[in-house]
Amino acid sequence: MLRTRFVLSVVLILAVNSLGQSAFAQGTWVNSKTGQTVPSMPGLPGTQLDPTDPNRAFNPTTGNNYHWEPSETPKTKPSVGLRVPVEQSAPLAQIPQGLGSFGLAARYDGEFLHSMKITNHSASLNGIVSSGNLSNASKTSFKYNAGTVDIPIGLPTFHLFGDSSLYIAPVFTVGAAVYDLKFRDRQSGATTTYTGSGPMIGGGFGSTIMNAHCPYFGGLDILYRDNLGVGGIRPSPTSSTNGSQTNTLSYYEWNVAARGGYSFATGFPFAPSVSPWAGVEFDSTNVKLIGSESFTSLLGQALSVGIKNEVTANDFKGIAGLDARFCGQLFGRAQVSFNDTDYAVMAKLVYQFDLSDLWK
Repeated sequence: MLRTRFVLSVVLILAVNSLGQSAFAQGTWVNSKTGQTVPSMPGLPGTQLDPTDPNRAFNPTTGNNYHWEPSETPKTKPSVGLRVPVEQSAPLAQIPQGLGSFGLAARYDGEFLHSMKITNHSASLNGIVSSGNLSNASKTSFKYNAGTVDIPIGLPTFHLFGDSSLYIAPVFTVGAAVYDLKFRDRQSGATTTYTGSGPMIGGGFGSTIMNAHCPYFGGLDILYRDNLGVGGIRPSPTSSTNGSQTNTLSYYEWNVAARGGYSFATGFPFAPSVSPWAGVEFDSTNVKLIGSESFTSLLGQALSVGIKNEVTANDFKGIAGLDARFCGQLFGRAQVSFNDTDYAVMAKLVYQFDLSDLWK
C-alpha cells in the first residue's frame, strides 16, 4: 500500500511539473535566492513542487526555494510595414552593407532636355575668332540614351541615434551613350542635328537613413558623369563642301537628389519588399560642341572654318521612383524626374554579393 502511494505521488509530481512547464514551452528553473539557473527539475534530493503552484518548488533539506522562469517569446511582427530585415529591404536597392560587399548593376538612363541655354558661341576663319550674338541664339535641345554598369561598394553602417542608422556606398559607373544635339535657328527655322556616341564614366555615392522600427526612410544620392570629351558626332544635314570635317562633343553632368519614402512587405516571395518614394533633384548638364572643317574655295584658296558652342541646363526637377527587393540578393530601381520642359528616366537591376560568397 505504501509502495503504491509512493508511485502515485511520483507520477503526480511529474505530471504537475510537466503541466507547469508546458505553460511556458521555453524557460529554466531558477534558485530564488541566488538567481542562478538549475537543472530543468531541481535535482537535489528532497526537492518538492509547491502543490498550489506548479511553477514553484522547495527543498526542505537545504531550505532553497526555486521558481520556473519562462523565456521571453519573440514578438511576431505583423505582415505590414517594414517587416523584412533592414539589411534586406527595398530602400537599400543600391547600397551593399559592410566592407567586402559589392553590387553589380545593369543600368539604363534616358535624358531629354528641350530648353538648354547657349552660354558661349564663337566661330573662326583661318584662325581668326569672332564671338557670336547670344541675344537671339538658336533654340537648343539635347538628349542621350546610355547603358552603363554600376558598381556600388559597401561600407560599415553608421549608427546615428536610437535605432536609426546611415547606410552609404560609393558607386562607380562605366558604359556608353548615344547623343543627339539640335540647334534650331529662331529666324529661319532651319535645324541642324548632331548625332553620335561615346563613352560614359562617372561616380558618386548613394545613402539611406532608416530606423529598424519605422517604415519611413530618407536618402541622398550624388552622381557625376562624363564622356571624357571624346564623343564623336556628325551633323545633319552635312556640309555641301568636299572638305574634311571633324566634330567633337564634350559632356558632363552633376546630379544631386534627396528623397523620402515608405517601405513595406508585399507577402510575395518574388518581391518581398517594395518602397515607393519621391523627392527633388538638381541637375546640371554641360555640353560643348567643337567643330572644324578644312576645304578649298572656288578661287583655290585653302580655308579652315571652326565653330564652338557651349550649352548648359541647370534645373530643379521633381523625382519619383520605386525600389524593390526581388528574390535572393537581387534589387531593382525605376525612377522618373521632370519639370515643365525636361524629363529623364532611369531603370536598373542590382545584384549584391559579398567577396566571401565567391570563395564558398
